Amino acid sequence: MVRTRSRRPKTVSCRRCKTKIKVKSKGPLPLYCSQVCKQRAYERRKHSGLMVALAQDLATVKVRDVIRAEVRSVFQEAGLYEVVSRLHQAGLIEAVPPLLRPSPPKNRPSHLRIIHDNSPDRDNSADHDNSPDKSC
Repeated sequence: MVRTRSRRPKTVSCRRCKTKIKVKSKGPLPLYCSQVCKQRAYERRKHSGLMVALAQDLATVKVRDVIRAEVRSVFQEAGLYEVVSRLHQAGLIEAVPPLLRPSPPKNRPSHLRIIHDNSPDRDNSADHDNSPDKSC
């Protein structure tokens, strides 16, 4: 039985950027064309798990908010929200459960204001008022 070895390829493609890499006659086949491609591939592998976990966490938070809003609206329609609030005000329960707390307003006004200065030479008059007296 005669064994035939498969021929070694003359070129391979970089796993990251798909650039052609010339293969040497000995040694393992190269996977990446440069150290930069090797590092970028490592970073992508390293951070891909974190991004998936973050996306799952964000999806969970969104679903949880939708469920809370729906339960809150059902409780308000049934009049239970007012009952729980009264029990809390009377001191019969310590706190309103988080599920029943009203959500913060969505469109809160900004604390920043735009000030328009229409008076002429206001800066100059302010400089004169705070300047030290030069007549001694």
